Amino acid sequence: MSTGRDRGWIPSADHGRHPSAGRRLVILYMSIGVVGGAAVIITMLLIRFLLMTLLFGSGNLEKEFVAGRTNDSEWCHMPKLCNVYGFTDWYKVGKHCVKYFKKLLNFTDAEFSCRKKASGAHLVSVHSKKHNKILLDIVKKFNPNNLRIWLGAFELFQSGKFLWLDGSFWDYEIWTTGEPTNIYNSKEECLEMNWKGIEMNKQSVTWKCMRAYNQMAIHAEKQLVCNEWFVAGCTNDSEWCPMPEPCNVFGFTDWYKVGKHCVKYFNKLLNFTDAEFSCRKTAPGAHLVSVHSEEHNDYLLRIVKKLNPNDLRFWLGGFEFFETGKFSWTDGSFWDFQIWTRGEPNIYTSAEECVEMNWKEIGRWNDDDCYAKKNYMCAFKRNGIVKPG
Repeated sequence: MSTGRDRGWIPSADHGRHPSAGRRLVILYMSIGVVGGAAVIITMLLIRFLLMTLLFGSGNLEKEFVAGRTNDSEWCHMPKLCNVYGFTDWYKVGKHCVKYFKKLLNFTDAEFSCRKKASGAHLVSVHSKKHNKILLDIVKKFNPNNLRIWLGAFELFQSGKFLWLDGSFWDYEIWTTGEPTNIYNSKEECLEMNWKGIEMNKQSVTWKCMRAYNQMAIHAEKQLVCNEWFVAGCTNDSEWCPMPEPCNVFGFTDWYKVGKHCVKYFNKLLNFTDAEFSCRKTAPGAHLVSVHSEEHNDYLLRIVKKLNPNDLRFWLGGFEFFETGKFSWTDGSFWDFQIWTRGEPNIYTSAEECVEMNWKEIGRWNDDDCYAKKNYMCAFKRNGIVKPG
């Protein structure tokens, strides 16, 4: 007969306890120890995660940029290089090639400097949030300690309306809070980027121009028109000079074909700014007309003589850059031809900054007060409109 000792348990006062109770007690203590240790580990991991989040930010938060940082290229993706021969150090932004120039110039000098960099180049224009961000990434990489740059826009003669120098339309803007200021006056008329923050802001072309900012050029291939000889001043040319052909673009057959453009005369008195923005509503890509050869100047003269022989004066799309003596076209084309009335233009004054045709000498140009009201002629590129269907 076996005893309790033989069965593996020691009699005690609590002799009714099950033989495995001691083992369960040990296992229970061990389980509590495991759970407690896991809780400590989880707590430590949670604290570490919170500290990492506070120090370095969550992966879902957008990273910020502090002016002066030099390592932002680690997370800022630069655009691809431009694959145009001779311009492989420029960057591809949409359909354009752009390049940053670390050279302090005023607005006018920056624009004309850009024009020497490449065929069809201007100060850069911006047409989307994406492209604005790409320009920011470029300037961050090349000059992180000074992010302010000129963009290629200006206010058109204190009108509150802005214009891109490359002739593209104003279809996007991202102003610094409270900007633009000083519109409708001549204090601040030119556009810069990154004044106070990473946004677009208007900057002065007068006193602040003297400490001008860096420039960014934009390059787009364009072809120049040919020049042919024409004697301005002829008044009876309609008797022997044929009119240009009608424009063969669907919906615009009452316009005339002049080179690669369709042009139309409007017998409506408007100041220069209103005439330009009126043109923009007449056809996609339309501006006040630009002139690039004596042949085309002749065609415009014939058109106005036929449609309004009693008042030949009308606005062209030319204007002077802020009393500098340098002229530009509102469609962004280059100033590669001119045919002034004798004694004109009256440059270096704000009294006369806009270009008209047929003031004293028929077929020749004059600079006049931009607020004067005149008839005008609009133009758009024929290949810019596609026939429906």
